[in-house]
Amino acid sequence: MRKLNSFYFYLFYFILNIINAYILISGVFHPNLSGYSFHNDYFISSLAGNIGMLLLVFVIGIIFFRSTRARINFLTIFSVIFTILCVGLAIFTNIFSTFFKFSHLESFQNPSQSKYIMFYAVYALRMLVKFTQFIHLTPLFLLLFLRLFINKDYQTFYSPKTKVALLFLSLVLIITPNIKLNKEVEGTIYENSVNGIYSATVTGVYNYLTYDLVDYLTTDEFDADKVDKAIEKFLQNYQLDSYENSYTGIAEDKNLLFIQLEAFNNFLIDLVVIDDNGNEIEITPNLNKLAKTSLYYDNFYSSAGIGNTSDSEFSALTGLYGNGNDLTMYSYSGDNYETLAKDFNKIGYDTFSFHGNVGDFYHRNELHITTLGFEKHYDLEYFQAKDAGAPLIHGYLDDQYFFRDIPNILKTKDKFFGYAIAVTSHSPYVPTKEIQTYDFNSLTALAKSYLEFSIHVDTAIGILIDEMENAELLDETIIVFFGDHTSSLFIEDLESIFEKDFAEAEFRKIMQNVPLIIHNENLFSPEVNHKVSATVDLPRTMANLFGIKPKFYFGSDLFSDEESLVYSPRSLDIIGEDFMIFYPSKKIYGNQDINKEKYIELFENYKYYNDLILKTKYFC
Repeated sequence: MRKLNSFYFYLFYFILNIINAYILISGVFHPNLSGYSFHNDYFISSLAGNIGMLLLVFVIGIIFFRSTRARINFLTIFSVIFTILCVGLAIFTNIFSTFFKFSHLESFQNPSQSKYIMFYAVYALRMLVKFTQFIHLTPLFLLLFLRLFINKDYQTFYSPKTKVALLFLSLVLIITPNIKLNKEVEGTIYENSVNGIYSATVTGVYNYLTYDLVDYLTTDEFDADKVDKAIEKFLQNYQLDSYENSYTGIAEDKNLLFIQLEAFNNFLIDLVVIDDNGNEIEITPNLNKLAKTSLYYDNFYSSAGIGNTSDSEFSALTGLYGNGNDLTMYSYSGDNYETLAKDFNKIGYDTFSFHGNVGDFYHRNELHITTLGFEKHYDLEYFQAKDAGAPLIHGYLDDQYFFRDIPNILKTKDKFFGYAIAVTSHSPYVPTKEIQTYDFNSLTALAKSYLEFSIHVDTAIGILIDEMENAELLDETIIVFFGDHTSSLFIEDLESIFEKDFAEAEFRKIMQNVPLIIHNENLFSPEVNHKVSATVDLPRTMANLFGIKPKFYFGSDLFSDEESLVYSPRSLDIIGEDFMIFYPSKKIYGNQDINKEKYIELFENYKYYNDLILKTKYFC
């Protein structure tokens, strides 16, 4: 059979790799990816960026390799690299609801962050069998198939002028979309923190990382006086001369204890799973009991961005969102934030935080004191100094031991605000002998492991309540249980648990929904409250309960009737009482009769200034 001219391989090298990029950025196969509507100018600029990067590789190939065979081999290798990039971004987005950015590399400052690299690598390879990831391999397979029919011995000559012209064209195509993006973000929510998916939509998937690398390595200049005045004007909206309701000060002289539950989604509440033997297994019996004897907010959402747990801590104490793209506690730490812990310090409370990992993880041993305002941080070293045999799970303190010991610290205090951060149910839920297994074999492996870890932590919650009661602290303490962020389950994992299909919007809302339970039976009657709220609402709510007048009233008071609007800093989903807006595409889910422009404008204005405060390090 007569073989094809190499021109056809070169042509399909461009076509198939471009198709792969648009399969990814469209979000059609990735429910956690908020795809942007492709206007003509976005499509053209992203096409130019993708072609420019592919052309640059092509030009390098024809400059450094003389034979067609070598050139085809070179382009094949880079097609594999581009495919790996698409698959990697798809997997990352399905887990974290955003594209990878170079700023995320800062998470490897955490001393144990690299512990699970091999597990995540194996996990990612297993994901390749799923259609949503496997589809990104299809263009490469087609190119490899076409390669079999190409005449690799036929030589094509390119003059020096042609090579220089193509090189110049490739650079123009790469740089122009990046310039366009810089102009596009001016005056928008992306000016202070550009979203990776938006960047790739404008510059092209293959070109995106060049833009992000430059953005990561450079610092924007700004007029400090002008920016400070704009921020101060914004902050005036959140400085109130007085604020009172029927709940103001009812908790004065009580203690406050936050229990931040690692990766707990709200769907765990009242969840019963039937095992392979027909037994009904209640996943969180202790949390369920608390929900029925407390104030339970079932429409509460995580405010965490890519910083996950540490972002949640930041929001729960400052009332500010992270920008969604950077690890807030690394990038924007500072001494001058107004925080709930600092407010309790002012009225004579002992304030402290607990975590079962080493103190250097997210630099909590330093930043919980300097940035968040606690007087002391108790970490793994503290507990191991007391008990060298303290049980560990994956190197972290077992929450059942951790929660049992917390009341021993609390009862040595007079009045306190404590913040305990659970850790056992930390992803990726690697099976281990310390976690009891159940016959949930009809579930996906990830869903099975997640529920087993959740059962273990729920037992720890029951231990905490018992020990608080034994220490005679329960009546004098308001305990606030809340999930920090999504469990990072995939849609097929959730569908295996509930044995039903979920629409994209329903799945995303469930994943962002975390439990909030405010417990003190002497102060609060049992109630299920459906008010839309988020982690950022906790500081204002708690300050009001304890009669504290904070400097800034960010967020919404959970005990007020005021309308609230929350958003996800990662996916930019806007959530209201009876609707959800995917901001990138502007699609509405739920009540279609809302004033969409009103809520989008509220969101854009708030996020712009929230992120400007972080970017300019106003409180640092």
